[in-house]
Amino acid sequence: MKKNVVSLTHFDVTKWGTNFVNIDLLKSNSADPANASTMGASEVYGLYRGTISGNYLTGSKTFSNGLIKDVSLAFGGDINNKNTEFNAQKKLIVGGVQFDFNVPGNFSVALLAGKEWNHCGVNAICVGAGKSSNPEFNTNAHIEFNYMQPLAFTGLPLKFSGYTNIVTPKGK
Repeated sequence: MKKNVVSLTHFDVTKWGTNFVNIDLLKSNSADPANASTMGASEVYGLYRGTISGNYLTGSKTFSNGLIKDVSLAFGGDINNKNTEFNAQKKLIVGGVQFDFNVPGNFSVALLAGKEWNHCGVNAICVGAGKSSNPEFNTNAHIEFNYMQPLAFTGLPLKFSGYTNIVTPKGK
């Protein structure tokens, strides 16, 4: 299956916290057919993560030391829609605490609780099996890493960046 992906990403740091937005637009070929279409499937996936700085809230450097730059309240959500027979429609909210490390660029680790709702359009899998076509999953833990490191040693304006999300089991 061939899939084309366009990603739009934004990250910023302000005096009161951070904002991270990623939007993926995905288009598959006919090996991943949309509902009754041979044109292929389309999907949109959006993710937002924000923080409110503990140092900003307290007006101090209480949450800073040699290793930690800040400890923040973290929150956000995911939303997606895909026009295949399964018809995924994920909705996720998360909240918890984020640790920002004192390194060049940015490195943060967030420990979050998440709650997800989705959709299952395949009646034989969901409704026919006695399950809801709109499942609500158990609250579960998420560990998220957001990083951007400048590669100054190259002499070029390059950086290494990414986002990693570990999701614990959330039920059936």
